[in-house]
Amino acid sequence: MNRAKRNARAIAAPNLPAVPMSNRRLSDQQRGRIKQRQNARATRARDASHDPQPQQAESLGAERHGRVICRYGNSADIRSDDGEIVRCVSRQNLGALVCGDRVVWQASGGEDGVVVAVLARKTLLSRPDAGRQQKAVAANIDQIVIVATGEPLPGRQLIDRYVLTAESIGITPVIVINKTDLLGSQANTGLTKHLQAYRDIGYRVLLTSVKVEHGLDDLRQQLNDRTSILVGQSGVGKSSLVQALLPHEDVRVGALSKAQRGRHTTTTSALYQLPSGGQLIDSPGVRDFGVWHIEAERIAHGFIEFRPFLGTCKFSNCTHSMEPGCSLLEAVAAGQVDRHRLQSYQLIMEAVKEETKDIFS
Repeated sequence: MNRAKRNARAIAAPNLPAVPMSNRRLSDQQRGRIKQRQNARATRARDASHDPQPQQAESLGAERHGRVICRYGNSADIRSDDGEIVRCVSRQNLGALVCGDRVVWQASGGEDGVVVAVLARKTLLSRPDAGRQQKAVAANIDQIVIVATGEPLPGRQLIDRYVLTAESIGITPVIVINKTDLLGSQANTGLTKHLQAYRDIGYRVLLTSVKVEHGLDDLRQQLNDRTSILVGQSGVGKSSLVQALLPHEDVRVGALSKAQRGRHTTTTSALYQLPSGGQLIDSPGVRDFGVWHIEAERIAHGFIEFRPFLGTCKFSNCTHSMEPGCSLLEAVAAGQVDRHRLQSYQLIMEAVKEETKDIFS
């Protein structure tokens, strides 16, 4: 099977039978033994190129490194380090795989394989599911690309939730305003003013249009040699951007309709190899990005321009809303902090309180 066909197969969700998962609880000792075996497999896979007799077990092939490019239940497409794409099942004791995971896998005959170990994740991006439980979206990413459209003006609170999430896990946020060909001169002026606060604090803001091929070179440069994930609500053109960046890939593009009411049209995260050497993950569109699981102190710290003023308020439990002697309020008055960003922080804190109340009541 040639690589083009493998890539197309990697993106098309298979009709695979469900694999039953064990519900038994593991003891600390059992988890420790599993971790030791995974570490040993990872070491053997790393050293396999220097071993004239590759390690084999259970009639499987040599242990090799790869990366999850798409996951379907208990199965996943793995891109090996030499570029081969293999459909693998995952052993039950490994937990759920996620797009971007680095794994150790072994061929099991034909074109299939088995994931036998998951390497430690450098970063993990999660979002709340319908049951308000945190669900992993992608692992080992370097930056989050927040895609929005310019009209109507993108909501600050939604952008700030994405930015806050990026800061909380130590990755770089980049803001991309797509479909700029639809904006008139007056809308462009309003958009520039709307986004200036993000530029002032050092965030990269890019304006793009697939239709007129505007800003795509700047976006390609930003993605070079990094693993990035595109996030944003449905209808902002994430899949269209991926298609423009990777014209030879089979990328699913779905138009947003009124009947869909903002539901996502792409259902499975997928990792693509960029010509520059970087990787790009296209994630399902979501309506919101909950941050209720982030501690209050870390939320304030996630607004990076707040950091010089945190801990200097008159009251140690200052909410940065109306207290006398609040350093942040004074910074806003002095023009050192954008008032819209402080308002966004206040609204996020109010929403977190309500979300937490609903979850634990």
